[in-house]
Amino acid sequence: MLWSFTKRGGALILVSDGTGKEGVSEADAMRDYLTQRGVPSQAVLLDREGVTTFATAANTSAMMKQRGLTRALVVTQYFHVPRTAMSLRRFGVANVYTAHARYFEWRDFYSVPRELVGLLRYAVRSYDGPPPSGFSHEEAGR
Repeated sequence: MLWSFTKRGGALILVSDGTGKEGVSEADAMRDYLTQRGVPSQAVLLDREGVTTFATAANTSAMMKQRGLTRALVVTQYFHVPRTAMSLRRFGVANVYTAHARYFEWRDFYSVPRELVGLLRYAVRSYDGPPPSGFSHEEAGR
């Protein structure tokens, strides 16, 4: 992904929040990782309210509509790809592409069944109406 960005440029990268086990904002950590590897800070959008897949999909869709964007590339863990892509499509992002690292961790024995339950729950969840209040978009570097 970084190779593609640095060679082509012009894309925006949205990173969503949550707090890792280290107590650090995941969005901040991802922003720092990206900018240290050559991605311009103005190209990294922070979603401070994207603490669930549902919230991130709602926020991403709103941000994309605001900017006239029609395609999204989702980079996440392999077991999370179906729910993330489904949520984005349900919020109106028609062109969703996906990528993931090809590795397995021991915690996946827990994560895969948990994700299947989440996928089923999201499949029957209502996506009508506005997203919950409090969503914001903050561009890194401002």
